[in-house]
Amino acid sequence: MKKCFFFLCLTIVWSTCTAQITKIDIDDNFTLDRVYLGLNSSTGIKLDELSNTNFVSLQTGIMISNRLSPTLKIRSFGAMRLENNEEISGFSAYEIIITPHKKLAIHIGAMTTPTTELRPNPTTWQSQVETNAQAKIIGGRTGIKLRYNLNSKSAISYGVFNHSGVLAHHVKFKYDKVSVAGYIESDFFFTAVEYQSKKINTTITYLYNKELSASLFYNFSNQYSLLLDSEYNFLTERVIKTNIGLRKYYASKKLPIRGFFVLSYDPVFDKILQGGFMIHI
Repeated sequence: MKKCFFFLCLTIVWSTCTAQITKIDIDDNFTLDRVYLGLNSSTGIKLDELSNTNFVSLQTGIMISNRLSPTLKIRSFGAMRLENNEEISGFSAYEIIITPHKKLAIHIGAMTTPTTELRPNPTTWQSQVETNAQAKIIGGRTGIKLRYNLNSKSAISYGVFNHSGVLAHHVKFKYDKVSVAGYIESDFFFTAVEYQSKKINTTITYLYNKELSASLFYNFSNQYSLLLDSEYNFLTERVIKTNIGLRKYYASKKLPIRGFFVLSYDPVFDKILQGGFMIHI
C-alpha cells in the first residue's frame, strides 16, 4: 500500500504541473515516459431478479527510462491495481535497449513480448478497461527481442521468451494500421490481429483449438463509441461471452482529466445491464 500511495502522490503532483503526463525530463539522462492514475467503476442490475452488483478498480503506474549512451538505454515500469474484494495486482518490467542502428533495436530483460505489444500497456488507461479479447493476449516474459523498422509505416519484431520453463518464439509484423503477432509454444500456437483507425479499433485473438475472441470499437465521433466483445469456445462449441456497450467520452479543457461514461449489456448469458464511468489522468 505504501508503494500505491507513493505513485498516487507523485501522479497528482505532476498532473498539476503539466497537461500531458508523458515524456517528463527529470534530468539529461532520466525521463518519466508515462505517469498514470485511473479509477474505473461500474454498477450492474440483473434484469431477471432486479439485484445489483458493483465493481471498482484503482490503477496507477509509472514508466521511466535512463539513457546511458546514445545507443544504450534502460527502461522500466511498475503498475498496481486495487479492486474491490481482491488482492492488489502488480505489473512490472525491466529491459535494456540497444540501438546499434537507427532502424534496429535489441531488447533484453523482463518485458513485453512482440505479442504482448498488441495488449494495452499497464501504464495507460486502456489497460484498466481492456476488452476480453485484449485480455487474452499474453503478458510480459523474460527473453530477448529484435525490432527492425522497414520504413516509416512498417516494422517487424522477433523474440525468444521463457514461458514457465518452455521457450516460445514470438513474431510481430506491423504495416500502417494493421498489426499481426503470435507465438509458438510446444505443440500449440496463439495469434492476434489488431486494426486501428480513426473510426474502427478491433482486436482478434485465436488460441489453437480452444478459443476465438474478438472486440470492436466503432467511433461515431470524438465523444461516442460502440463496443462489441465476444468469445467462442471450440471445446464447448458455443459462444461463451458477449458484451455490447456505448461510451460517452469527456475531457477537461483546463486539467489533464479525461474519461467516459459507459452503458453495457450482456444479451446472452448474465443478462446484466451495467452502467459506470472511467476517470483518469
